[in-house]
Amino acid sequence: MRTSVLYRAAFAAVGSMLLAGAAQATVVDITTAVGVGADATVSGFIGAGAIPDQRNTNYGSDAEAYYNFQATSGYGVPINNRIYLKFDLPDDIDTITSAGITVRSRANPNKWVAVWGLTDESLDNWSENTITWNNAPANTAYNVQDPDGTKAVTTDWFIDNLASPSNVGFANNTPLKNFLNTDTNGVVTLILAYTGVGAGSTTGVIDTKESALGDALAPTLHLEYTPVPVPEPASLSLLALGGLALVRRRRSVA
Repeated sequence: MRTSVLYRAAFAAVGSMLLAGAAQATVVDITTAVGVGADATVSGFIGAGAIPDQRNTNYGSDAEAYYNFQATSGYGVPINNRIYLKFDLPDDIDTITSAGITVRSRANPNKWVAVWGLTDESLDNWSENTITWNNAPANTAYNVQDPDGTKAVTTDWFIDNLASPSNVGFANNTPLKNFLNTDTNGVVTLILAYTGVGAGSTTGVIDTKESALGDALAPTLHLEYTPVPVPEPASLSLLALGGLALVRRRRSVA
């Protein structure tokens, strides 16, 4: 009887301590300079006149990245650039409760930009030192405006219409949050692509982590999340005590 009471008390105490010490929300800003993060332009320009084909050119070391789409350009061929961003997520995420993204705009194109999320996690291993139009994950033909919808999903749009240079993007975005909560490998890839909506300049320009100010201007993912709860040592000790009591009780019954 006494052992049973000890067992119950120990496990009741553990439950109370775990509930009392429930994980608090964590707020963090993650740039493309963190961990395995990366940022780069890929260009689908097939070449015209003296300008060579750029589809196998890597722009990962550039201080700026570009997005645009022109089905018909002054060169007589389409112009199609996209921006790839990779973010290394914290290891202790349980559930993301809020998500947003900002980039530092270097131009004022007054364009709507689509933020796509790469759903095929096997493709998250791209490198900014080798990525090109021809090997970029979820990419399509040079004259197709959107990424491959079977490997990526649109989260939302934001308008790049502020005075240059300025931060643009969105905060507390439900589609982005939902996409991030499906992640299983701790790394996410976002693709910025021009939507075709808006007026003004045809090319958007943002800073990358290679810019002169580095992290201060790098694309940034803003997260609020609940971390995975970790029992404190006192809770674990009580749990062990309760388990020992249970073993002793079972032996006494036997």
